[in-house]
Amino acid sequence: MEDIYDRSKWPSPDDNPLVQMLLRRDEWYSNKEIITALGLQKDRRLMGARTILERQIEDKDTAFKEGDTLSVGKHHGLGYWGQRRVFSRKALVIAAMRTNTVNAAAFRDWLATSIAEDFANG
Repeated sequence: MEDIYDRSKWPSPDDNPLVQMLLRRDEWYSNKEIITALGLQKDRRLMGARTILERQIEDKDTAFKEGDTLSVGKHHGLGYWGQRRVFSRKALVIAAMRTNTVNAAAFRDWLATSIAEDFANG
């Protein structure tokens, strides 16, 4: 388990994939993209109806709200179409706020600093 409180291990905002994803201003992000940015490893035992990301950050009282995720068609080759779940910017932030990885801890610090500076500057 990583020591998420050791700031010397935190990536700078320029090197943090979560910060860079948010700054891209995309509307939607794939499960794989967020898992990779968070620094989580895929666990084949968790594969099923819900995505790994949903299982990672969901608890009995909190889940993504309508509009935070979307199921979209995906071409798998040879004419086969399947479904893929994508996540909104808000869902990306929620995932980073609720996941205990070095990237997520550094993202939370960057986000808090950014918000505090925005409020200080009016």
